Amino acid sequence: MELRDLIEDWCEEHAPDEPLLFADGFDAAFIGVGYRAESEPVVCYDADECIRILMLESNMSPEEAAEYFDFNVASAFFGPKTPMFLKRFKLPRPKFSRN
Repeated sequence: MELRDLIEDWCEEHAPDEPLLFADGFDAAFIGVGYRAESEPVVCYDADECIRILMLESNMSPEEAAEYFDFNVASAFFGPKTPMFLKRFKLPRPKFSRN
């Protein structure tokens, strides 16, 4: 079974009867479905993972991939079902010193 099939099955279970719009090429960055008051559910992706996918599949530098993502992916609007891209909060790692 393909990853997209697994994602679509999961969405059907968690957002039944909701037609969802997916971003092509970013299945590995899928997080889930986002909900907000007075809005329709939308597919949600990890923005950093999308940039990593662009780097790997298009041989882009981190800067090129981030710029491409910001301009061509995250800012594209396809109506109220447009997917959302989440920047995850990451706790800073503690610094350890060797004594």
